[in-house]
Order: sequence, then structure tokens, then C-alpha cells
Amino acid sequence: MASTALVLLVCVAVAGQLNYVEGQTDPGECDVNINKPRTPEFQKNLDDIAIRDADPEYWRNQARATMKDAINLSENLNKNTAKNVILFIGDGMSITTVTGARILKGQKLDMPGEEGFLSFEEFPYVGMSKTYNVDMQVSDCASTATAILTGVKTKSRVVGLSGAAVPGDCSSAKGNEVKSILTEAKEAGWNVGIVTTAALVGNTPAATYAHSPDADWKLEIPADQTNCDVDDIAKQFVGNDVEIDVALGGGRHYFMRNDQTDPEDSSVKGGRTDGADLIQAWQTKYGALGSTSYVTNKAALQSVSASTDYVLGLFNTFDMSYNEGKPDKEPSLTEMVETALQLLQNKNQNYFLLVEGAHIDTGHHENKVGRALHETLAMDAAVQKAMAMTSKTDTMVIVTADHGHTMTMAGYPCRGQPILGKVYAKEEFATISDGRAYTQLGYVNGPSAVAVQQSFINSDGRPRIDAVDTEDLDYQAQSLVPLLEETHGGEDVQIFASGPHAHLAQGVHEQSYVNTLISYGACLGRYSARLGC
Repeated sequence: MASTALVLLVCVAVAGQLNYVEGQTDPGECDVNINKPRTPEFQKNLDDIAIRDADPEYWRNQARATMKDAINLSENLNKNTAKNVILFIGDGMSITTVTGARILKGQKLDMPGEEGFLSFEEFPYVGMSKTYNVDMQVSDCASTATAILTGVKTKSRVVGLSGAAVPGDCSSAKGNEVKSILTEAKEAGWNVGIVTTAALVGNTPAATYAHSPDADWKLEIPADQTNCDVDDIAKQFVGNDVEIDVALGGGRHYFMRNDQTDPEDSSVKGGRTDGADLIQAWQTKYGALGSTSYVTNKAALQSVSASTDYVLGLFNTFDMSYNEGKPDKEPSLTEMVETALQLLQNKNQNYFLLVEGAHIDTGHHENKVGRALHETLAMDAAVQKAMAMTSKTDTMVIVTADHGHTMTMAGYPCRGQPILGKVYAKEEFATISDGRAYTQLGYVNGPSAVAVQQSFINSDGRPRIDAVDTEDLDYQAQSLVPLLEETHGGEDVQIFASGPHAHLAQGVHEQSYVNTLISYGACLGRYSARLGC
């Protein structure tokens, strides 16, 4: 009776636009007819895995091996003091994003994909991070970056200030500054670096050096903020007392005067109207401390001597490009990480490096799930490079996210089905259906919902996508609620940890705990004198 009522409710709610469809697609066919053909190698791998997975002993043996590794880890905890720390933040890298990228990685190798791992999923320890902030259930990038990097949760829009600050109120900044782990590392004599695919004044990198009641004050302070003694974020990057040994990302616009021509694009000028040439200011400041190099393209970055004391790389006017299809003159995230590590390691001192994969978030905001997953794979490659260049004995590596997104994975797709592909409703769930394919990855809200709504008005249903290449990187997966941008999600995110004291990542934590995990493991800040340091 209950199921009958549900059927009636659904049919009435959509004004009879659903069709009664029974057995439209054979579940065994896995919707191959609406997705790209499988390669012979993929089909062979899928068949081989099907045979393997049918053997009960495969699963039991796998579990035994995993248990053996877990026991060995528990009996041999790495309690060394971390001499180096690399913190990777995948902006917007939700659990579903990690799952989707894992499958995509395998499918690019002609494997089904579900059985594989991203490089950081093979870290020995995993915890969870609660991403709400002081005033919002679903948080923004500025407040979450502040929580991770300073160990203090704060309000939305605020960067590098405690929750006592008032967003958008300049007068509330003084006295509410909170110190980042990068600053504490520098004060302890470490070398420090930032790598990001966003602008260097973006929310995540800014939380390492800036203190602002509004993360949007990247270029200037609004005129209505009278008697404001807070500099814009670009000025803070140069004027901050903390010397950053290497900083690589985008954002030339924020550092150049509006009468200066962009070195990589003669049609573009800088954005500053206050007469400040922050590139020159950086060269003057750091030139007094040692050798410097300012670079704006990949070739120049690759020619930088490893003995250079301070390096600033600005590879785009604003944020850097998506990894897939980026201009040749822009280095990849992996290339920037490799160079940053070479520069830091050449100084023969402890180092802290922040790495942000910023465009996972960008892809999700645009409902471009293919972009988001490929950006996750770009970060996966960067993590793999970092692990190859460091030792688990003395280097703590943390991979986490600042927040999630509204992307979901659903639809009962068969094993090995293209993660960016299409499905139909199956089995008993196909008895009520509009008869139209949909992608297994979709969104609750975002810009694509506009086309969905128009299709209901003009075509009596959702857009038909049978002939659409949903694996195209710029395809916008369907969403429900129309918004200019898809929003963040409020779910917990993962903390993957390797190296000294990585076992302390286990459990469900406040996001601010990540800072404490690093501080404790590396004997920094308030843990500089703890027992064992």
C-alpha cells in the first residue's frame, strides 16, 4: 500500500510526465549502447576481474593481507619528529570526488577502475574532518583554509583572523590575528613554500600569510572602510614579516600597476590603481636577503637554478588554467611541486610546503564534473611526485580537502561503466521513469539547472543526452536547483596521512585539528618543547 501511494505521489507531482517503463534496458547490458565502445583490452581486463572476484578466497586473502599490514603498522608506529611537512589541500575534494577520480584513473588504464587507488589513498592512515565554520553549516574556502592552516575555526569570508572578527569590518581585524603553521615553521628556522593553481592571493594560500576580514580584498580595500590599517592581500604577501622562500601560482593582475603591460600578454594590463608595483617591491625586499628569480612561464621556471634563495612564479594573469588543455607556457601542478621541492631541499634545512589543487573546486562550481575529476588526478600525480622525492621516515605528508560539493554518484551503473558516462534506471526502479538517460555523477544545484528547467518547459522532460558526449571535459552534468554557481557541500572530508606521527590523523576531527597534527608531529609552535622534541 505504501509503495502504491508513493507511485501516485510521484506521478501526480510531475503532472503525468513520467512514463511507465518496464525492463527498458537489460541490467546485464550495462548501458553500453549509450556510452562509448569499450576497448578490447578493457573488456579483457573486465572479464578477468569478474572471474577473480567470483572466487571467495580472493576477498578473504585480500582482507588477510590488509589486516597483516594494519597490525604491522600498529606495532611499528613512526614517532620520529617530522623534519619536513608537505600539506596538500584539494579544494572541494569531497569523498565522492575522490571515488570518482579513483575510478577515472583506472579507466584511463583500460581497467574497470573501482578496484584501484589514488596515490594518497594508499597512505597508511585516514581520518575525517568536520568542515562547518563558526557561523555557517556549509563553509567557504577562506574560513576552512584558516581552520586548517592556523588551527582556529572562524567565520565565512574571513582569512587569518579568529571568529571574533566581523566579516567585512576592517576595524575588527586588529588583535584577532591568528598565526599559520607556515609562519610558525619560518619562525622555527624552516624554509617555506606555497604552490597553487589559483592566484597566490587566493583564499587557501592567503591563509598562510594574510589577515583580512574579507578574503575578496585581494587588490584593494573598499573606500567605505575608513581609517583601515589592513592592507589588501597582495600587499600583505609582499609586506608580511614572514619570508616565503618559494611561491608559485597565478595572479599577476594583483601585483602589477594598471599602467604595466603583462609580460605574457601585451593586450593585458595590471590591476593596481594605487601606484604600487608589488613585483618590484618583492624583488627589492628579497633581493636584500639573497638571490632571487621572478618567472612568468614554464620555460623560465625550469631554468631557475636550484641554488636560488627566493623564487616567485606568477604563471597567469588571474588563476592558472585547468590542467587538461592548459597553455604550454604554464607549468603543471606536478612540475611546480617538483621545482619547489628541489629549491627547498637544496637549502639543507627543514621545510614546510603548502600545495593547493584549486580547480577541483572550479570544475564543481561550473557543474563540469569531468574537469573536477581530472584536476583531482592532477593533484594525485603531484602527490606521487612528492612521495618519490621524500622519505616517509622524516617527512609528514597530509592530503585533505577544505570542503565538499553537492556532486553525488548514483544510478546503479554496472561494474566498469564509464564514470563520466550515462545510465538508465534499472530493475525494479525502472517501473517509474521518464525513459531518459542520466549521468551517474550529478549535482544538487548549479548553472546547468537552467537548461534542465527549460527542457521541462519546452520538451516535457529532462534534456535528452543519449547523443551527448558526457565525457567531454566541459559537459555540465545536470543539476536540480538553478544557481549562478554550484555551491559547496557541508559533508565531512578525508585526511590522508603518511610519515612521522601520521597515526594521529585517525578518527573524526574538527578541521582545525589538522594544524595541531602537523604542529605536534613537527615540534612546531606550541608543541616546540613537547616531550620527544
